[in-house]
Amino acid sequence: MFWDEIICTLVILTPLSCLFLMRVRVVLISLIVAVIQISLAKKTLNISSKRDAAKLAAGQIEVYVTRVIPLQNKLYRVETSLKINKVKIEVGEFQFSTVEDKLGALKYKEALTERLKVMSHSLNVINAMEAFSVYFTKGVADEEIAFSSVGQTFVHSVEDLYFDIATCVANDQDKAFQNLIQLYKIWSKRLEKHRLIRNHKVLSEQLQAIEDISIGPIGTNS
Repeated sequence: MFWDEIICTLVILTPLSCLFLMRVRVVLISLIVAVIQISLAKKTLNISSKRDAAKLAAGQIEVYVTRVIPLQNKLYRVETSLKINKVKIEVGEFQFSTVEDKLGALKYKEALTERLKVMSHSLNVINAMEAFSVYFTKGVADEEIAFSSVGQTFVHSVEDLYFDIATCVANDQDKAFQNLIQLYKIWSKRLEKHRLIRNHKVLSEQLQAIEDISIGPIGTNS
């Protein structure tokens, strides 16, 4: 064969040495084949993992629609019947001390007293959203797929329930609802980025549509 001729022609070797080198060649070829097979296996595994992540994302989207949203609707009905409003406050750190500082001690206490009347229903919603979030923060399901479907409603719901969520978090070390909070931070920033990109596009189009007219001084060509 070609390799045998090269080895035995270019180098003066004994038959035993030539046989040894041919065996080395076989081993090297086997290693190359093994590396190729490992690479193909990794690509196959990667494709399979992406497929599984997409499937899990689709499943969690269904969970959000069939479980989380009905719980949100139930909370809204209870709030309406008791005439209790959600606390409107800008989202900050997710811990009760931040909310208390924003509202002031007296107003915080009053708001908490009112929200406690519906807190069991609110916690049902928050716990369901936390369970939903785990799949994405742990990288098991594809969060980008879920974001395109329920990202906006998820972010708005967290903002509506910010007071209730933050009230349940004692400090930075408290791990309550950490998956929900983490996913909110990722998705809210992405929504803000998309908003800025849209605004930038609109402003660019408006700038291009404005005709730049100037009047030159008398006696000039401009």
